[in-house]
Amino acid sequence: MAYEKSIMTDDLEHCYLCGRSPVQFHHVFGAHNRSHATEDGLFVPLCWECHVKVHNEPSQRLNYKLKQAGQWAYESDSTRPDFRLRYGKNYL
Repeated sequence: MAYEKSIMTDDLEHCYLCGRSPVQFHHVFGAHNRSHATEDGLFVPLCWECHVKVHNEPSQRLNYKLKQAGQWAYESDSTRPDFRLRYGKNYL
């Protein structure tokens, strides 16, 4: 799967959170919304350490902050009702 354009960042060469070289792309909205996230450009590059932290942090604070940033990015060209219809929840 090709990751060509993220609407959350223009820099796909460095970790979105810490600036290190990424090894993976993180879909901000996963599970049944993963294909939507790819289509909509809602993914960010993360180094391995940050990717593990986002998925395993007990509080899920980072994961939620990424979802909020993703929703803001999506709504820059759309509406909140459209986001809720597509992703099933409001994170803001």
